Amino acid sequence: MSSPHFRKLGWAVYVIIFLVSILLYAIAANYLTNQLLQNFLINCSAGFLVIALVFFLVNLCFSYDPEKEKEEEEKSELKKLVAEFNLLKGFFSTALERSFGGKYLRGPEEIYPSALRLYKTVEKNIRVIQVFAGPQPPKEYAEAAAKIMKEKKLENKRIVFEAILFLDISKVPSDFVARVQERQKIYTENDVGEQVFLKLFDMKDPVGMTVFIVDRKHAHISFPTVQTGPQLETSIEFENNPGLASDMADWFDKIVYTKGILFKDWQAKK
Repeated sequence: MSSPHFRKLGWAVYVIIFLVSILLYAIAANYLTNQLLQNFLINCSAGFLVIALVFFLVNLCFSYDPEKEKEEEEKSELKKLVAEFNLLKGFFSTALERSFGGKYLRGPEEIYPSALRLYKTVEKNIRVIQVFAGPQPPKEYAEAAAKIMKEKKLENKRIVFEAILFLDISKVPSDFVARVQERQKIYTENDVGEQVFLKLFDMKDPVGMTVFIVDRKHAHISFPTVQTGPQLETSIEFENNPGLASDMADWFDKIVYTKGILFKDWQAKK
């Protein structure tokens, strides 16, 4: 009874027996006048109904597959979540923009170009928080950012880039230093290497979001989703919001950045 063929046959037999039970009762109640024969058919109808009930319970037991049931429930729940997310995304985006001046961004193809657009408005400071185990900006983004800093330098604007990296220092991979130096090289080649300061923030099993603050005027808060993992998929952009950006900059300067150790100092202690 566990195969799909036998399960279908079992349900077919159940339906037939149930219909026979209903038919016998209908005949007895509407077409027979002989009391003895009428009682006989009603008893037969009741018997068939009991058999149908037994078949129903047996079929139900053999049709139930806990693993399949769980899988179907998960799929159903996921579909509901996706539908609810799509329904609320537009509302959330509009409400966010109206309430806080925020803009909802989806996917790296929206997030990085938007960040570079704000980057071009910088006058003094860029502040960044990143999780080492999380999404890393592509090389093209770093090259574009370094080029912007170089252009600003030619305009006699010295942009200070301060970044702090959350990571478990006891578990850094063997190529960690090489990867950091490769990224630093991009800024050095654009003659702005001395304007870039990287600190490490020791954190066991680090989790968090990417935070990007331009001066005290704009801010980005970005994070990956369960589905995407290694790349940023969601971001909230706060453009021309000096109140929020200033608060975030103070939090960065007074609480987060002060607790980090400069990469070059950490490297010297190794």
